[in-house]
Amino acid sequence: MGRRSLQTTGYWTSNGLLTVALFGMGCALTAPPPAQPVSEMAPVPAMTVATVVLVNPASQFVVVDFRGQPLPVIGTRCDVFRQGTKVGTVQVTDPVRGRFATADIVQGAVQPGDEVRSP
Repeated sequence: MGRRSLQTTGYWTSNGLLTVALFGMGCALTAPPPAQPVSEMAPVPAMTVATVVLVNPASQFVVVDFRGQPLPVIGTRCDVFRQGTKVGTVQVTDPVRGRFATADIVQGAVQPGDEVRSP
């Protein structure tokens, strides 16, 4: 009986070691997933471009026409450009209706026709 238990113990020990070795090798041989190529990365969202249609210098606000583009969320700060040069910053306020939004002039001298770029 002592001899049989040694054989059984040896059988289970060698099979157990073989199983552990195979699992260990399988984990070591698993390669990490390949890096995603730059061309397949998520595109950067396009910037919304709108036009200042009315300026109220006394109350320091403007009306901006977004021409059917998505309107920014109230509180969004947008840069104002004239002929490609930044001339000011506005912050979208209520009311926002249809394709028009009002915005407070935060900085700069804004004029009708200026371009408003929201992130």
